[in-house]
Amino acid sequence: CPDVDPHPCHHDGGGTWELLPDLDLFVVHAAVLHTGRVLLWSGTAEVGDPLESRLWDPANDARTDQMYGEDLFCSGHAFLPDGRLCVAGGAPSGSMKSTHIFDPTAESWTKVADMNQARWYPTVLTLPDGRILAASGTGANEIEVYDAAANNWQIVSGATRTFQELYPSMHLLPSGHI
Repeated sequence: CPDVDPHPCHHDGGGTWELLPDLDLFVVHAAVLHTGRVLLWSGTAEVGDPLESRLWDPANDARTDQMYGEDLFCSGHAFLPDGRLCVAGGAPSGSMKSTHIFDPTAESWTKVADMNQARWYPTVLTLPDGRILAASGTGANEIEVYDAAANNWQIVSGATRTFQELYPSMHLLPSGHI
């Protein structure tokens, strides 16, 4: 159909911006989930907020709250193959080894196996086989990989590296290399 614009954001050749209502949460992290909802969270580091996230549905502006037990401020996150979100590290002191999984279907957090190294500002990404790689983070110099099926983290032998930057840019290439 030549009269149909294939891009859903285009209206008469241009898009629009909309101001959304404020949240009662200092948002540091966000992830668009496979359900179409948006998970927003922070932590206590900046303003003493409670340890909770907001799940926002852009279709109807519905919001629900989820509690979690540790400060996920400045953590890293990546998706597992089943759509759950893996959140690793955090806390303002850089002393957190914790890993949490957010399940979009159950709309809840679960604490899983700790990493081997504490990570604050880590880069976390999904590998081609579905495992999760964590690199960097203040004070961390070993790269490790999380296997959700086994619920464990393994240090990658010979991959020790110190990154000077916070959240160093790392991307998975089509070849499988990082």
